[in-house]
Amino acid sequence: WQCDFTTVPLSDWIPRQGAPTVRQALEKLTEEVNGFIGRRYSEAYEEAQLAVRMVDWLVASGGCDSIRPSKSAAILGSEGLWKATERRLLKAWGEIWGDETVVNISQSIFARIASLDEEPTASPAACAGHQTYLSLCKEPGGGHALPWVVAAPLPRS
Repeated sequence: WQCDFTTVPLSDWIPRQGAPTVRQALEKLTEEVNGFIGRRYSEAYEEAQLAVRMVDWLVASGGCDSIRPSKSAAILGSEGLWKATERRLLKAWGEIWGDETVVNISQSIFARIASLDEEPTASPAACAGHQTYLSLCKEPGGGHALPWVVAAPLPRS
């Protein structure tokens, strides 16, 4: 993704500056940049939360088939399908998150799932939504935060 909202913003921002030393990277840090970084990472966290909840809701209410890659591509490629999906999403999420945010996040998720977005990095929301789809629909029950724990044999008592 374009930024790692799961960590302290500066620890993610510094290596992205391409400076040979941390000191040189920090020389680029102004109050304005610092404020921007804080807002950007906060928004990324909030939007990723929305994306995960939205995909979970879409799967719970319509099943995995409702957002599979071919269906996601069809939704984005058809004005009628998109408008129907948009109305449904805005009814469920618009009042809480705002219409523009819901539309932008959902379109980025559908594009990522449909593989229309082939960029190596994407917004945290698009990535989180796509990963949620994969966890719920491609490998349900197989996504463990600590895969080595699942793979390790249990000790006998």
